[in-house]
Amino acid sequence: MSSSIRQTVLPFKLDLPAGMMRKDDQLTGLGGLPLMHELYHKMKLPAVIGQYVQVKEKRWMESELIESIIALSVACG
Repeated sequence: MSSSIRQTVLPFKLDLPAGMMRKDDQLTGLGGLPLMHELYHKMKLPAVIGQYVQVKEKRWMESELIESIIALSVACG
């Protein structure tokens, strides 16, 4: 039997084999990345960024570039 960590609005959930989940270590050191992604989209930042920021190179959307930079910062990268 597996244990589940409470699911947020993101379309995934963390499943751990029985006996593997302890109260103190439910998430890894990078566990904040999905929360950052969720907050970024809940605040509708891609729309705001698209309205106010323009990058000359158009291979990526501005909001994708900024979200990547934020994620690298959160992951200490």
